[in-house]
Amino acid sequence: MKKIFSIVFIVGFVFILASCSSPYPGDRYYDEAFIDGIDSDEHQMIVENPFVNTAVNNKSNISLSSNTAAYSFIRSQINSGKTVDRNVVRIEEMVNFFRYEYNQPLEGDVFGFKSELIETPWNPETHLLLVGLETKKVDLGDVPTNLVVLLDVSGSMSASNKLPLVKASMKLLLEQMKPQDKISLVTYSSGEKVIFEGKTIEDLTYINRQIDILRASGSTAGKKGLEMAYEVAQTHFIEGGNNRIILATDGDFNVGISNTNTLVEYISEKRESGIYFSAFGFGYGNYKDEKLERIAMAGNGVYHYIDDMLSARKAFVDNIDGLLYTVARDAKAQIEFNHNAVLEYRLIGYENRQLSNEQFDDETTDAGEIGTGLQVTAIYEVKLQEQAIDDLASLMIRYKAHDTTDETELETQFDVLNVLNQFPSKDASFISAVVEFGLLLINSEYKVDASLDALIERIKSDPNNSTDYYRSDFVETLEKYQLMVQ
Repeated sequence: MKKIFSIVFIVGFVFILASCSSPYPGDRYYDEAFIDGIDSDEHQMIVENPFVNTAVNNKSNISLSSNTAAYSFIRSQINSGKTVDRNVVRIEEMVNFFRYEYNQPLEGDVFGFKSELIETPWNPETHLLLVGLETKKVDLGDVPTNLVVLLDVSGSMSASNKLPLVKASMKLLLEQMKPQDKISLVTYSSGEKVIFEGKTIEDLTYINRQIDILRASGSTAGKKGLEMAYEVAQTHFIEGGNNRIILATDGDFNVGISNTNTLVEYISEKRESGIYFSAFGFGYGNYKDEKLERIAMAGNGVYHYIDDMLSARKAFVDNIDGLLYTVARDAKAQIEFNHNAVLEYRLIGYENRQLSNEQFDDETTDAGEIGTGLQVTAIYEVKLQEQAIDDLASLMIRYKAHDTTDETELETQFDVLNVLNQFPSKDASFISAVVEFGLLLINSEYKVDASLDALIERIKSDPNNSTDYYRSDFVETLEKYQLMVQ
């Protein structure tokens, strides 16, 4: 009897081991903390902005950001047939993913400005005010870069949309390197390791070989991963160059400091050395969206989510200069509405990036960082005064220059004219569709007559959207979502 019991026990134990190591169909593997059907992704709660009476408060302040992570994550969830968590829907990041025909700055300026007032497609009682900014384009031909990639290679990174996608993304990044640039790679799992450091494109064959042989294994416990990345970045520091650390992880990472507040404090201190920190998220299941967003902001860097080669190309090819070179630090904007023209206003998005009047006026406020050639859009839903003829508002931008040793706060102002565009531009029409989709995803109390069918019809009626790769992909995403909810 004991012998039979022992055999049954051994067979059962082997079966359990085999089950634990079984991959998903199509070479997709179970995440460390993700069991099919149980999603432990974490996102900061989104609480919609209400309408504000301009007679009570006519100033709206935001920390400027060109992050796009929310759109890529939403797209990934829809492509996977998963329900979209309303708390990942940061509408400003959805809008910022796409490029528009904004105005480049005048000579000597950092920000170009464009605004447009249109009728709200889903609410006949209001209008949409679109405020678009574009930063100056800097020729980075002679500006060297010192880049350190801090890569999570723990077992949970085995899935095809994690480490394999990181490798492909790194190779896109390598294609953008200039002869004077240097790149290093630090990995962490059960331990930490410098794979290579201070390499240039002359070492491209060696670099690619080292990337190709990377494998995911072990636990996520790199106790000195972050410290090691900063040591390597400091060793190869380039005065007057771009000194950056890029973290690539699937979420619940441990880079030596597990407490988020302590991690934010540590990275905030390190940025004073001129080494900026950006975060790139891959995959899902135990994905810590809020944590990645906070540490990227603390490091004066950007936060992106990479779900496939489309979003990888957007970040590492199209926006590579903006990723590597900051033109405005601690950038913040204040819209001051004219109560003679605007009765009420509602900021759409930026729920987690709003500033008080005191924070806007305080030059020590840690606000957003904007890279060269990037765009930022703010959208307001407004209720206009009857027969209003005055300007709608004024826009003030405060920021600091690229040089981290210069803490002088600079200022730029623009007038927001009261000119209703009866025939919205192709950009305004597209942006309104993205916003409407966001309102539907969060089941907004302000969605009024918003309709998925109507916005799809509206966006498909413009032939310009079919010639832009990213916009046509957005249309496909809308249609996939339409099938999901029917």
